Amino acid sequence: MVMSKKTKEIILSGAKDIFLEKGYQGATMRDIAEKANINKGLLHYYFKSKKILFVEAFKFIAMEIFPKLEKVIKSNMSFYKKIELIVDAYIELLCKNPKLPPFIINEINFNRDIFLESMISSGFVPNVPLIKSFILEGIDENKLKKIDPLQFVLNGLSMMIFPFLLRPIMTHIENISDNEYLELMKLRKRLIVDTLINSLKN
Repeated sequence: MVMSKKTKEIILSGAKDIFLEKGYQGATMRDIAEKANINKGLLHYYFKSKKILFVEAFKFIAMEIFPKLEKVIKSNMSFYKKIELIVDAYIELLCKNPKLPPFIINEINFNRDIFLESMISSGFVPNVPLIKSFILEGIDENKLKKIDPLQFVLNGLSMMIFPFLLRPIMTHIENISDNEYLELMKLRKRLIVDTLINSLKN
């Protein structure tokens, strides 16, 4: 039986939500079948194990951002415009999936081996070599000051991801809703872009 594209998207979207909510160990195929509103037997027919579905669910998330990032980085647009679009893509992904950062931390702490294997298999890892080469190219052309590209990548990821880890604390302290906090995160885009660009200027 061939799985339609629509059915696959429904299953992977449901699997993504369940894995982000319950983690790999806590999620069950029954949970995912109920979320996707399909028969559990049919789910097992399409995906033979939870691990296979886990990998496919994160390929599904990866496809939301990484092809877009590679297209931006390899384009002919200005270096600083690329930074702006990369930050925008990451923040939009995290606003759409705000449970992703705490999920990653939890899985690294409690399910490290399966998580890392699955992330690599799914392609759900930033293309750090591509980003580093993109920065080094700017340095070589004297467009940017000399900076460790890895430190630049870590700075960018930290500024984008860490506020999402703080969401439960900050919404409580500031007495704001989750939606209000996500709007605040979208407003951070310009601040992050400006900070990263200023760190690169000669």
